[in-house]
Amino acid sequence: MRKAKTTGRWKSATIVETKDTTPQIAGTRKLKEPVTCHSNKKEEIALATVSEKLVDYEHNWIVDSGCFNHMTGDEKKLINISEYKGGRVVVTANNSKMSITHIGKTVFVPHHSSRQVELQNVYHIP
Repeated sequence: MRKAKTTGRWKSATIVETKDTTPQIAGTRKLKEPVTCHSNKKEEIALATVSEKLVDYEHNWIVDSGCFNHMTGDEKKLINISEYKGGRVVVTANNSKMSITHIGKTVFVPHHSSRQVELQNVYHIP
């Protein structure tokens, strides 16, 4: 049996070798702190990912504290909205450019907090 590190909330996953060539995950349990993955075979690595909840892109925000500006494709998520008159565009990973049409702010309450978070200068990219 091997222990595996999961993403999100930490859990322990027990991976069981079977007669099959594919190892099976026998079960999981919540842990109080992260664990690392170990194997006694050099060429083998055990990876397991458990996602209890997928992101609801229609209602949730993915907050990146290192970004210059947050953005949304949904104009209804913005308050104090005004037409964007600057010269910036958003450049994506494949080098395509998207126009910024509006700028505003949004306010939301994170899932694991009761404190409101306010994001200023949020771009609307239709």
